[in-house]
This record gives sequence, C-alpha cells and structure tokens, in this order.
Amino acid sequence: MNSDINDIKELVREQFKGLFQYSLDLIYVYNLKGDFIDANDIALEKMGYNRGEIQNLNLIDILDKKSLKRAYKSIRTLLKTGEQIETSDYKVKKKENGFIYVDAYGIPVKKDEEIYAVLGIAKDITERKLLNKKLKKLVSSKEKALRSKEIYYNNIFEYANDLIAILDADFKHEYVNKHYEEILGYTQKELIGQHPTLYVYPKDYGKARKTTLRGLNGEEARTELRYVAKNGDLFWFELKGKFFETIDGEKKSLIISRDIRERKEAEKMLKKSEEKYRTLFQNIPDGFAFHKILYDEENNPIDYVVLEINSAFENITGLDKKKILGKKIGNLWSDIENEPTDWINQYNHVAVTRKPARFETYSKPLQKWYDVLAYSPMKNYLVTILTDITQKKRAEEKLKESQEIFQSIANQSFIAMTILQDDKLKFWNREFIKQTGYSNEEVGKWKPGDYLKTIHPKDREFVREQANKKQMGIQGYMENYEFLGLRKTGESYWCEIYSKPVTYNGRTADLILTLDIDERKSRQKELKKSEEKYRLLVEKSPYSIILFSKEGIILDCNPATFEIIHYNKDELIGREFFRLDIFPNQSQLKELVRKFTQLSEGKTQKPMNFEIRRKDGKKIWVKTTSIVFQRNNQTYIQTILNDITEQKKREELQKEFNKKLEEKVNKRTKKLEEALAEQQLYMKEITKASQFKSQFMATMSHEFRTPLNVIIGFSELLLEGEINELSPLQEEYLKDILSSAEHLLNMIKEILDISKIDSGVMELKLKHFSLEKVINQTISEFRALLKEKSLDIEIQGLKNSQQMYADPIKLKSILYNIISNAIKFSIDGKISIEIEENKDFWLFRIEDEGIGISEEERDIIFEEFKRSRSERVRNTTGTGLGLPLAKRLINLHGGEIWFKSVLGNGTIFSFTIPKHIKEKKREKIENFLRQI
Repeated sequence: MNSDINDIKELVREQFKGLFQYSLDLIYVYNLKGDFIDANDIALEKMGYNRGEIQNLNLIDILDKKSLKRAYKSIRTLLKTGEQIETSDYKVKKKENGFIYVDAYGIPVKKDEEIYAVLGIAKDITERKLLNKKLKKLVSSKEKALRSKEIYYNNIFEYANDLIAILDADFKHEYVNKHYEEILGYTQKELIGQHPTLYVYPKDYGKARKTTLRGLNGEEARTELRYVAKNGDLFWFELKGKFFETIDGEKKSLIISRDIRERKEAEKMLKKSEEKYRTLFQNIPDGFAFHKILYDEENNPIDYVVLEINSAFENITGLDKKKILGKKIGNLWSDIENEPTDWINQYNHVAVTRKPARFETYSKPLQKWYDVLAYSPMKNYLVTILTDITQKKRAEEKLKESQEIFQSIANQSFIAMTILQDDKLKFWNREFIKQTGYSNEEVGKWKPGDYLKTIHPKDREFVREQANKKQMGIQGYMENYEFLGLRKTGESYWCEIYSKPVTYNGRTADLILTLDIDERKSRQKELKKSEEKYRLLVEKSPYSIILFSKEGIILDCNPATFEIIHYNKDELIGREFFRLDIFPNQSQLKELVRKFTQLSEGKTQKPMNFEIRRKDGKKIWVKTTSIVFQRNNQTYIQTILNDITEQKKREELQKEFNKKLEEKVNKRTKKLEEALAEQQLYMKEITKASQFKSQFMATMSHEFRTPLNVIIGFSELLLEGEINELSPLQEEYLKDILSSAEHLLNMIKEILDISKIDSGVMELKLKHFSLEKVINQTISEFRALLKEKSLDIEIQGLKNSQQMYADPIKLKSILYNIISNAIKFSIDGKISIEIEENKDFWLFRIEDEGIGISEEERDIIFEEFKRSRSERVRNTTGTGLGLPLAKRLINLHGGEIWFKSVLGNGTIFSFTIPKHIKEKKREKIENFLRQI
C-alpha cells in the first residue's frame, strides 16, 4: 500500500513539478477512495496540517455533507469520462476551528492509461465567499458580481506582503503592487515600462540572469538577490519566478519577491554564534574530542576514530591534530592493549548505552593522569572531555608524603602536639606523653573532657572556655597564652599554648601546641635579677647610655651622659633627641636621623662618628653605637655615646704626617725630574737617579719599618694582656695605635711598589694559575669587614676550571685595592664582581652601591696621595695610593682601567688583562721619564 502511495506521489511530483513548487493555489492529490496522498505547502498552510497528518486524512474528514456529495459525484464522472473534473466550490474543515471555501477542479492522474488518483487544484475563495454574501444583499446584477471579483483579486495583489510584479516579453514591468513603493520607494508609475535592473544590485546581475535562464529552461526559477531602494538602502529578497502565456499567446512572467532581511540577519547572527562557539570550543582549557566507534562483522567494538579535537586536547595529550583526525586510535597508540584502562570497551559502553561515564586513568605513553568525562550525543558516537590532573595527582602524593612526614615530625618534636575535637583528644604525639606522664593506652581511653586532667585546677575552666570558643567560632578567644599544667604525678609545671582552628576528618578541630616553659620561667626570674644588676652597671658606666623610643624621644639616660654633653637628666628626659641644639653639622644630623629611622625599622646600622656641641658651647667628637630591642610589644633603641675627640686629634695628626710625607716624596721626585731633564735623559744620569730613588726608598723603608714593627709588636703584646691587664680606655687607645701603625706600614709598602714600577725594577712573574683560587683568596681577606658592614658580595662569570696567564700576586694586589675601595665607600647593599673571558683579553668589573665619585674627583682618582676633601669621604681612612698602584700594575700587564660612577648610586671599575703578555725589558728612557 505504502509502495503504491509513494509511486503515485513520485508520479504526480514529476508530472506537475512546476505546479507544486510555484503555484499560489492549493495543490493536493488523493486516491480514488478519497485518501489524501500529498499536498503543496500552501494547501497545508491553509488547512493547518503538516505533511504527515494530511496523509492520514480522507475527503470525509475535511468536507461538509454537501461538498462531500459533490466530490464523490465528480470522482464518478472522472472515472466515467476520464477527463478533467469541472470547477466547483467546496467548504473545507480546517484542523483548528473554522472553514475555508475553495474553488477546485480535478485532473486525472494516469499511468499506462489507467487512472490512479486525482490532482486537485483549488483557490482560496473564503474571502470572496464572505464578500459575495455581503454583496448579494447590496447588488444582484451579474455585472456587479464580476466587478467585485476583480476588486478582490486586485486587493490580493495590492495588499500581499510580498513584492508582486508581472513582466512582459521584454522583461519590463507591466504591473507592480504597492509594496514596491512601500519598500523600495519607487511608484508604480516610475516602474511600469522599466527593466528590473533599475533596482537589482549590480553585483547580483549575473545571479539574476542565471535564474532567468533556468526559468526559461523549465527549471525552478528561485534565488536570493539584493535590491537597491530609491534612497540607496540595500535589501535582501527571495525571488520566485514563473513564465506563462496569456489567452492571447503573449509571454509573461510572474515575479514574487519576499523580504528576507530578518532571515538574513538571523543567518548572520547564527554565523557569529557558530564562530563564537567554535572559538569557545577551541579555547576551553579542557581537552575536547569527538570519536566514532568501529565494529567488526560480529558487531564487536574493535577501535575508534578521532573525528575532531580542540587545541587544548592537542596540548594535553601532545598529539598533532593534523596527524590524528580520521585515524584509528589503534594505529596511533600501538600499546593501547597494555594500558590499565580498556579504552575501547569503556567508550563503546558509553556509546551504546548513551549513559555518561567519568573516571580517572593514567597514560603510560604520555606519562600523565587524566580525568575523563565521556558521553554519547548519538549512537556509536562519543564525546570525551579530558582534564590533565597530573599536577593534582602529584599534589595528592606529596600530601600523603607530607602527612607521613608530619606524623614523623610530630613524634620527633619537643613541643607537645594535640588535636582536640568534640571535647576529646583525637591526636597526640610522643612529647605530649612525655610532658604529662600518661601512656598512649591511657590517653586513648579518655572520654570527652578528660584532657582537662593535664591542666591545673585553677586554670582548668579558663583553658576549656578558650577551646570551646574556638571550636564554636565565637570571637574573642586567645590563641596564645600561658597556663599551669599538671602531670600524672601531680607535679605542676608552666606551659605556653598556641592553638589554631583546623579541619580534621572534614570537620573543625583545634590544633594545640604546648611548650614546657618551666625553665624559661626560672630564667625570667634570673633575668629580673640580671636587669637589676644591669641597671647598676648602666648607672656606673663611664660611657653615656641613652634609651630612646622609636620616635626618638629620650626615655632615660645614665649619669655619664652629663659628663659628655653637660646636660643633666631632667633637661633630656621627654625631649626629642634630634631637636636638641647640639648638632653643629646639619648633614651629619640628617645622616644620623636616617640611620635611626632604619634602626627603628629593624635594620642593623654600623657605628657612626659625628660632632656635637656641649651645653658650654665646646665642640667634641662622639662615636655612637645603637641596638634595637622589643619589650612588652614596644620598640626601644639603646645608644652608647663615646667621646672620641682625642682619637680625632690623632687622626688629624696622622693626616698631617701623610701630607708632609707626600710633600717630601713629591719634592724629591720633582728634583729628580729636573735633574734628568737637565742632563738630557742620558742613561748614566737615569741610572744614577734610579739608584738614588731606590736607595732613598730603601732607606725610608728601613727607617720607617723598624720603629713601626716595634710599635706594632709591643701594641699586640699589650692588647693580648701579656704584661698587665688593661682598662677599657687603655685598650681602646692601644687599638688606635696598632691600627695607625699598620696603616702607615701598608702605605710605605705601596709607595715602594709604585717606586719599583716607575723605575722599571719591578718585573712580572708570569705563569698559569687558577683564577677561581686567586678570587676566593682575595675575597676571604674581606670576610670580617663585609660582615661588619652588612655587605653582600656576588661573583658572576667565574668557572671552576678557568686558567689565567698573568702574575697571580700582582692580580691579587689589583683586586685587593679595587675591592677594598668599594667596601670602604659602601654603606650597605652589595659588591658585584664580574669576569668575562674574550679571545684576546680578560675583562673584570667591580661594581658597588656606595657613595659614588663626584665630577671634581674624577681627574685625581688615579693620582698618588690625592684624596677628596669632600664631607662624604672625610671620615674614611686611606693613603690615596691603592688605585694608582692598581693602575700601574694593570698597565704593567699591558691592560687598561676605567670607571663609571653616579654620585650617590655607586661606581663600576673595569679593567682588562691581555691573554698574551710578553716579558719586557726595561723601557726606553723616554717612557721612563713619561711615567715618572
């Protein structure tokens, strides 16, 4: 039966193809029993049925009694005559309430001259019927009825929602409805006689021509075009065309254009939406893949194919999209059968049952853990979402290790650790057992509240109240406090407790750390006694000791303070130290305030020397040493002032001595230069001058070294206490003597080295040596000084096996002098040493974050005995020979030295040592004279 119906349907569709697609009438097909087989869209729309529903209807279902009689009569006539049924009107029931009236006629559908069905063609005359009923009351003449019919069709054309036009044989407008003017702005008068190219978008001319040709060839004449309105606006239309001939044989074409702007906009939005979701698909962090399950002949799953993946899937799995799309997973993953997860059967189960599955698995080839969510959008197809949980798994492993480590640490800790939950101990360590004296078995049997046995009765209620508040989340509990504990033996002891809410087995608990502070309590008692002794020592100390608040307010001072600054205690207590009229040097005051501020912030500061004005007006030099400490959550600074006026005088005498020594050396050098110039640089005179200078230097060395060695030796003996016990003041004076003597001895050594270089006597002892060893030896000499000034030292570019060809002793001297200079003029920060090995030379850079070099100092930096007179370097010791000696030693190797500096932001000294150094004999006389 169904086969017959389908055959009839195909026969009718083929025979009346153009009528079904382009007719504006109701087209339908029914068999000789009155069962409906097919209908066009207009018929379905008018009656309110869909195509599936219409095939279940019979004429009986949709026609009233009178119409049904006419219909059966027409079928009998058609079977009898085999010709077209005459037009008749029928009343048709709609699916919903109501009727429509149609004018219909039937055409026999034949196959092999046998009638199988009837093709019905009907026009909706519902409005006409209703109109006729009204017109019959008003007019009775046939002429008026025909006129009404004409008006009706004109109204249909004029008020249809589509653009309707009839073109003549030359494709020019013969008729257009009013919608052309409403949408495109062209009046009927403007369009009649005009070709559609007037409003068709030029770029769509080709599409219009192709559509016309299809229509002329009998094909479907349908397309989408853009029309340009009179005002220039662009509109999308769906165009349907039908060629026909009039009764007079004239060729015409009916063009119906439907406004599809909203549909185009919807398509545009849909495209954007697709692009949006495509972008979202490609950018979601989880891996997304679409698969198809493959089966063998017995319908067993054997493999699956990768159809689509996103970028995240590539990143997570390391698989290349171009290489895997359309490929079987078995070909991509040869070892899949040995995987812990049966991927193929697992995925097949999801694809067949359509039930989602989620599991975690480990991939050996990729060495990763995945969280896999699989679901089936359609049978035999599968979507998988992969999340890389490798880090999570590793974190879980680490957590497990951490828990084991925590257990081990807890048992090794000297602090008693417990976890309290529901008023009962859930965890305790060995130290808790040790402190309380109870066994593990005894504690394990405790009931809620039994832990209070370990607390002295007088503190029991307080401790329990704090624990309850914490576990119930009540504000105002104390996390850290002291209480009196109770051992199993009945012995009491002091404890300090620190507790914090934690999550234990998914619920809130209290982590309690208890420290036995019995010894500390005893020490506190001893400390109190010690403080009383300290107070006595402070009062009797010969040094000024002042206690400050962190704001610089004087809180206390000892009697020795009056002896130094001549202000009594009542004049100082409560006053801000830095506002006292005792600072004659404002730059020193600013530096003192800066150091005090940093000290109050917890940053360690070095001792500082500065000048103050006593109450009697006399100026003295003092050395200040300060420490910061906490007491009862308050910050305090304690400062010791030491009168160093006499020490300053000695330093001035030393500077004067250095100055005179420099003048003498310069005077002798000048005389030598004059003598050599007068003798016209003869070698004989040069030799004599060199011998004279060497003799002078040797004599000076002997004359100075002998007494200095004696001074140094006796000073060291006295400081070691070999003779008599020294007072603090005597010890300080001796240290100053020893420091000055060593300083002078070093200066003499540097003068002699410079003299040897200038006279050409000094020669390099070149050899291969470990650069790392020389660098480390040099730095080791500064360890104590670096620690004292809180400076860090950093080395870059130094390799373990680097061998250098030069004079190692001279290189060490070069590095020593430059690094010493960097440390000397640095307050804090770090010293950086960078070594760079090039093809022809070694490059060394020593950078500090010190005070920098001013413009006026740059020209004298490499001159002997030249030191800055600026306030910044006045308090630093030095001979002014270190950098000149380093420069000469570098030049002796054939290298160069230079520097960059920003005042206040540090200095970078750079120098080179050639890799290929030739041993030189004495320079010619011209070079020698140029050097000296």
